[in-house]
Amino acid sequence: MTVDNPYDDPDQAELYDLENPWGACDDYYLRLMTAAESVLDIGCGTGTLLAAARRDGHPGELVGVDPAGAMLAVAAAKTTEVSWHRATAEELRLGRRFDLITMTGHAFQVLLDDDAIRAALATFRAHLAPNGRIVFETRNPTARAWDVWDAAPPSTVEVQDGRAYRVDYDVIAERGELVEFAENMVWDSGETVRNVATLRFASLERLTELLTESGLAVDHVHGAWDSSPVTPTSPELIITAHVPDTAKR
Repeated sequence: MTVDNPYDDPDQAELYDLENPWGACDDYYLRLMTAAESVLDIGCGTGTLLAAARRDGHPGELVGVDPAGAMLAVAAAKTTEVSWHRATAEELRLGRRFDLITMTGHAFQVLLDDDAIRAALATFRAHLAPNGRIVFETRNPTARAWDVWDAAPPSTVEVQDGRAYRVDYDVIAERGELVEFAENMVWDSGETVRNVATLRFASLERLTELLTESGLAVDHVHGAWDSSPVTPTSPELIITAHVPDTAKR
């Protein structure tokens, strides 16, 4: 069975947290969220970060946005003390501003062309408070993560009800900055689910150009979740940006 959009499939959404347990990326973002008075997480998925921020005592406004209703249903089951909204990064307009705007989980990579990125950046800027910060990450294209996915052996995911499945990845095609790939899930019952997706691996140079064009300036870029600088082999491009004073006038 092939699933067109696993994030909007209730069965697949329930498995997301099992395949993506808490890690160094979550620690990185949670520290930022804890220090911000208000947070807008665009592409919040199952809401793990915002739920953790509230659970840890964040007193301010926390808002999560995602285009997938199934993912938001999982998020809403975690906490009702976060405001959840269904929308894409391109179309969102809440009429409010936030001290921190995040886009986590490599969600930025589903913006497949420059126009989609421009629209998302316009959304970020429309919701950013004075002196606020935008933080998002995308995989570093020079590290070619998709080669590792293609070569890696299957891993096993165990579900709480005692079932298990094996998951591996196939790269289908490379087209410039776009990589099409499939996630193959083989359950112990023999059922097979294939999820096909495309991600954009934009260069730091192009991202910087698009940010500048959108009236945003880069504060810094980290190459990994330990805040190390970017090198050709760094797995990530973790970008922090703001609206410069000259653009605010």
